[in-house]
Amino acid sequence: MIVIPIFLMYVNIGLQDTFLGLLLVYTNINLAFSVWMMKGFFDNIPYSFEEVAMCDGYSRLQGVIKLVVPMVIPGILATAVFCGIFVWNEFLFASVLTWNEISLMTPKIAGSGVDSVGSTITFLYSLPMIIFIFFIRKQLLRGVTFGILKE
Repeated sequence: MIVIPIFLMYVNIGLQDTFLGLLLVYTNINLAFSVWMMKGFFDNIPYSFEEVAMCDGYSRLQGVIKLVVPMVIPGILATAVFCGIFVWNEFLFASVLTWNEISLMTPKIAGSGVDSVGSTITFLYSLPMIIFIFFIRKQLLRGVTFGILKE
């Protein structure tokens, strides 16, 4: 529903088949998702924490940065993983908005088939996300469960 208008707009302004065009699409889609997901994490932190920080002499911004942000790091990491996986696996915009100048890995993998070479390419393509998730697995579990699990 949104691919055709975006494609027509990109053709009119000259952003088709560019990395900047894909960057703008992915940023706009992930921004809405990220704000919605992060809202749940920030809602779990009581406002009184900010008030305590202000009583200690911090400004509101300093209180948020020094007290609230460290508490939502699992949520930030969980949101980063979900957004990264979405962009990493996204096929529709990549195949519609690009065709000549830039070539993305996802359309190439889709055309590589299911033989041993295609399986190897698919594994190598997914390896960076697997490594990223491996290193943040504890925070990811806490982030996905929205702080329900206690250590």
